[in-house]
Amino acid sequence: MRRATSVAAAGRSTWRETGYQRRCVVRALAAFGVAAPIGDTASLPSYDGGREREILAWVAAHPATEAWVAIDDMDLQLPEGHFVRTDRGKGFTAADGARVHAALAAQRQRAARERRAARELS
Repeated sequence: MRRATSVAAAGRSTWRETGYQRRCVVRALAAFGVAAPIGDTASLPSYDGGREREILAWVAAHPATEAWVAIDDMDLQLPEGHFVRTDRGKGFTAADGARVHAALAAQRQRAARERRAARELS
């Protein structure tokens, strides 16, 4: 059984514009042990890195966020291990869900190692 993992909504994606679209995304994420999005980013102009700036601003404003991943069908320039690109023609697939889950799990494991190392130093 997979542990549910929180994820922040990433970018100005159209899926969050209607309740139906949001419910579809929540169901797709839940199928892979990923909890519903815990927030939305601000909407900035999409030119000149707007989506990336939206996402990174959200992360900076929520420093207690231990793990996060952005999911988009556009190629975003984000830190390694924090982005899953979907295929616009296929939508969110089982493979995408597995990659989201793996990315979040890896980030949580890294954070746990860092906490243990910090405790050992103190």
